[in-house]
Amino acid sequence: MAEPTPKASDGSKDIGNVLAEALQQVLAQNNPSLRENRNYTPDSVFHPRGTVKTPWTRRYFFAGVEQEWAQCTPEEADLFERLKPGKHHIVGDVPRWSVEEKTHGSSRDVWVDVPCRDVDQRMSLPSLRRILREIVYGEPAD
Repeated sequence: MAEPTPKASDGSKDIGNVLAEALQQVLAQNNPSLRENRNYTPDSVFHPRGTVKTPWTRRYFFAGVEQEWAQCTPEEADLFERLKPGKHHIVGDVPRWSVEEKTHGSSRDVWVDVPCRDVDQRMSLPSLRRILREIVYGEPAD
């Protein structure tokens, strides 16, 4: 004779169904596509007016540091994606910054090299946005 299926304390559902429902609720709460804020709008400092950022097809490095797509503004994300290897800015006879593509296995990485050996030199550079605009559009970043 088969054992009877245990019932929940209220007697309406068996424990298997109760556990299945509880698991579904936990999974739904941990779903990253669900927003905690039901009134979410995409407007933020990084997404003014709800603009959508250009997705990246490569990894980007600036001054030797890998850049994070999520931490860039929409304009910076677009400018990074428009970079072309070989572009550079020369002051006098000295290259000020340059863009080169490096291949590591199957990934193509784009490196923006700037002349900075320490934090003080990095902090004296123009903003990332201004440097990228100069490289892409030729606008002076000084």
